[in-house]
Amino acid sequence: FLTYAGMIFIPLALSLTFFGFVFKKKSVDFIMSKPISRKSIFITNTLGGILIILLFMLINTAIFGLFGLLFSNLTIPFALLVDYFLFWFISYVFIFTAVNLAIVLSGNLITSLVVLLLILLMVPYLNTVNFIADANENDYILCESEDCQPESYYCYGDSTCEEHLKNNEYVFYSEKQMDYHFIAPLSALNSKDTFYDTTSLFKMIGLSIIYAGLGYIIFKRRKMENNEMSFKSNLTHYLVKALTLFPVCLITYVILDEAGMLGWIISVVGIIIYSIVYDLITRKEIYRPIKSTIISLAIFLIFTGVYHLDFKEMENRVTVLKGVD
Repeated sequence: FLTYAGMIFIPLALSLTFFGFVFKKKSVDFIMSKPISRKSIFITNTLGGILIILLFMLINTAIFGLFGLLFSNLTIPFALLVDYFLFWFISYVFIFTAVNLAIVLSGNLITSLVVLLLILLMVPYLNTVNFIADANENDYILCESEDCQPESYYCYGDSTCEEHLKNNEYVFYSEKQMDYHFIAPLSALNSKDTFYDTTSLFKMIGLSIIYAGLGYIIFKRRKMENNEMSFKSNLTHYLVKALTLFPVCLITYVILDEAGMLGWIISVVGIIIYSIVYDLITRKEIYRPIKSTIISLAIFLIFTGVYHLDFKEMENRVTVLKGVD
């Protein structure tokens, strides 16, 4: 549990130690004035963080191994120690490279945390929404034999159900499970028995290399005067803000679906408040309120339309399975 809890905080602390200077003008001026290339700074800081994580995991693994040696009633197989070391070392390095990328992309700490959450959670979020939409699909089973027909079956006035019933098609309830091989920090969702997942490990190794490469390229090209605000580019600011609105719009979509006109009022007011608060937190000002609000509302309408099409399409989709005698 402690190792899992430290998965975010330890890599974050390391990243801020090595790259946090980009958020302060005086620190940037001091570091950049030294006769060290940006390439050397990024590579040495990244390797330094990875080596510290390696040392940390070796010590943790050794402590667990000692428990197995010191306590006769406690058996810890060597293979378990290897799995522990591999899983957590790769997970910590993955989070570390992701935080590094978020920091070099951002102008302040708050914005880097927002970018980090987008990097880590956007794909799992999309997978989850897709799973929820799939779960709303209507499944019917075709039973042409009396052996598979239910003894009691009622449609309760549902015209769609009655239409299928004429064709000997009955609602079929099946349990659907997510199987997306989540990566850190959502690895606990992969299995109830173990965090260890080979597919997830390969994903994290590949993404760590990609994030480190992107971080290196962006750090070399970064305009170091971009600090103490979210982004120097207004387009980047609005793009990241739009991405953060995507999960928010799922909540407003549910409100719209349940509350009708009142839901529209609540949703629009909520989006306006969110837009203002987001700018206050990331830019420490109410940034171009009219333009920002119009953009946020336009994004809200687009995302609401996407959710409506996705969920309604699944609700109207019907899968007919052939019954087995």
